[in-house]
Amino acid sequence: MNYKFKLKEDKVIYVYNPRIRMCAPHLFKFDNLGYLEISGKVLKFTIKAGYAWDGCSPKVKILNRIVGIPDGLIDADTMLPVTHDSSLVHDILYQFLGKHSLSRKEVDYTFYYLMKKAKFLPAPIYFLAVRLFGRLAISVSRKEGTETHK
Repeated sequence: MNYKFKLKEDKVIYVYNPRIRMCAPHLFKFDNLGYLEISGKVLKFTIKAGYAWDGCSPKVKILNRIVGIPDGLIDADTMLPVTHDSSLVHDILYQFLGKHSLSRKEVDYTFYYLMKKAKFLPAPIYFLAVRLFGRLAISVSRKEGTETHK
């Protein structure tokens, strides 16, 4: 499968999420794809080079063009869409949902806070969409066996 984005180097992302439950600091490994460190309400993601995902979804390929949910404007500093990090984190957390300590709601709020951090104005709309349709996306990807992104 061809994905829209693929990390060229390891990526470290921090996010403060006031909506997560307090728990003892711990580390979760995303198999060979990276890891998540939780300390209080701060999450630190380290995602390995080579990880691939579609950005904000759903997206489909039509006549060699990818069409679907926009990823936002291009950030002048990174030359990547402003939702790059939020969609990356949301994707890997959904991929391992039920294996790490975060609930789907906490994962969706993490997505929201990363979009807010990036000053993405439609963040509330995208958050509402993942709250309404996220469970469907999980069941479809698991049914199709499209969970591995490397």
